[in-house]
Amino acid sequence: MANAKNTSTPPKRARRHLLQAAGAALAGPLVATAGAAHAASRRDFSFALIGDVPYFRSDLDRTRDVLAAIDPRCEFVIHVGDFKASTEPCSNELFRERIALLQLASQPLVFVPGDNEWSDCLKPRAGGFRPFERLEFLRRNLFEPARALGKGSLALEQQSVVQGVHAVPENLRWQVGGVMFVSLNRPGGVDLRKFTNEESDQLSALFNANESWLRATFALTKQRRLRHMVVVAHANPNFENDHHLWRVRLKRDAHAKFRGLLADLTSNFDGEVLFVHGDTHWFQVNQPLRNRMGEDVPNLTRVESFGSPFSSSWVLIRVSHDSSPFFSVSAQHLDSGKRP
Repeated sequence: MANAKNTSTPPKRARRHLLQAAGAALAGPLVATAGAAHAASRRDFSFALIGDVPYFRSDLDRTRDVLAAIDPRCEFVIHVGDFKASTEPCSNELFRERIALLQLASQPLVFVPGDNEWSDCLKPRAGGFRPFERLEFLRRNLFEPARALGKGSLALEQQSVVQGVHAVPENLRWQVGGVMFVSLNRPGGVDLRKFTNEESDQLSALFNANESWLRATFALTKQRRLRHMVVVAHANPNFENDHHLWRVRLKRDAHAKFRGLLADLTSNFDGEVLFVHGDTHWFQVNQPLRNRMGEDVPNLTRVESFGSPFSSSWVLIRVSHDSSPFFSVSAQHLDSGKRP
């Protein structure tokens, strides 16, 4: 009878524990295999970076020429926002004109909203539009559903699809060649004095969504065993304010919380982060991020794109898994006679 008991079907609770144990044993290798597959998808590639163009009518031809001149071997182009000047009208007609211009790209082009397309549209010279009404226009025409402009396609994940409620459609992420890319709607200039209380609440909700999306993407990157990320936003977050911490207490600093978040996430990431942005129109490559203690965060490199009036220049970024540096950044120009 003892032998019969040992070979009989286990009680219900025991069966449940056995099934859970078996599931856990299987899940571990499966998750590891999925992560290894993502990590093994690495390959070398390049992409281009533009932004803050066109600002004026005189920039239109230059922008068109730059889009045509970008090496067709580039995987895609990122435009970091501001396809118009703050003094140009935020009209439907002008928006459609600039979107049509960006459609001329020979590669998929990912667009990240800048301040001139929505948060600065309440300026009288820009037409006095309400900011979030203009952002909704961009969402309807560019992000519902999410799509890359230009030729070809790029598989984009959208925060509003992945995270649902309280997420925003213009926040995207995509993976190419073993590198994770994530974009955030973080405008450079926001004059809260001209925002209504409701608009201020909407802006806070947007920044909270940015934080949620950035945290989730860092976590996903680790889960997939990837060691390289590119974070894209429009705003120059004024990294230099943390080089002299007393300055933060002397003036309003709209980007302090974001810099702290970026420092925390990057410091806990066993890999390399490239932060690309526009906003201040000055091409630069450096490592300006410091943590809350004022210490350097050496695994983040900042790249700022060219902007008007340097509309004949763009940035080429090459990814090479077997050489150093991993991200190779170079300035490109339509001609040699006009260098910033």
